[in-house]
Amino acid sequence: MKIGIIGTGISVVGFLKNLKGGHDVKVFDKAFKLGGRLTMHRIDKYKLNLGAQYINPRSDEFKEVILNAGCTPLHGSVIDAKSKEIVDASNFYVHEDGMDSIVKKYLKDFDVNLSTKVTGIDLDKGKLIFENDNSELFDLIISSVPNQQLEQLCEFNFSNENVYSKCIALGALVKDKNSFKFNCYKNLSKTISWLALSSSFCTQSPLTLTAHLTPELSDELFSSSNDQIEKIAADDIVKTMDIKNESIEPLKLFKWRYALCQRNNQGDGFIKLNKLIAIGDWALGPRVESAYESGKKAAMALNLSLIHI
Repeated sequence: MKIGIIGTGISVVGFLKNLKGGHDVKVFDKAFKLGGRLTMHRIDKYKLNLGAQYINPRSDEFKEVILNAGCTPLHGSVIDAKSKEIVDASNFYVHEDGMDSIVKKYLKDFDVNLSTKVTGIDLDKGKLIFENDNSELFDLIISSVPNQQLEQLCEFNFSNENVYSKCIALGALVKDKNSFKFNCYKNLSKTISWLALSSSFCTQSPLTLTAHLTPELSDELFSSSNDQIEKIAADDIVKTMDIKNESIEPLKLFKWRYALCQRNNQGDGFIKLNKLIAIGDWALGPRVESAYESGKKAAMALNLSLIHI
């Protein structure tokens, strides 16, 4: 079977790792690198995990998946700044070279086409239409993109609700490493919901940090200029941590329009429509592992011929 896959996130790993049979698989992603929301951003020599900061696996199977990809326990400790209590991070896993290394591990033997934007899907014909007006036919299309993006591609309403909250992430250089007592801060302030130092996952020097604005503030500021948002976030970190202004230097701001899945589905974990199967966390639940499980469930259904193409 000829299968075309849109996206390179963790749900695709779940699908391909569990798919049986000698299928002809082609993967497409509009980004220039693999990983989706696991993507590591690199600015010069600095590593910035601006998306998922860690994985907290629930099943032994998924834990084995990430361990085999090179994940290790999170370094240092995590504090909930609001309650002043230490968070149990004994099951938090990170990757020295970025969380997208998990995807790179499992997709390395497949035909992956990056910087290739899909602009349309013909559900009946199984056709992918690309930005350059080229197209290609497939026996089956797997979409791993958020439901709102998928709806724009095939003009079908997969959900009556907005299932994702936005997240604005700031990556910054830390010039005074003694300014932070912990590696990670949960609920840092009314502005910052999460702050993590690069020392929580790697040994790079100089040190960097990643700060996630709260979903509410991310939504409010999403259309604001990067300079304005950087100032708001940096000023809040300086004030909350009681450090000098020159202690941090913003490096990169990234806006995740579809960041955090806000609902739990108890269905099949995927949606089948004509020659399309839609997978992802939005089809199952708000965890990285849920995205993996969604892809796995679709692959298992295909293996058992429970899905008819």
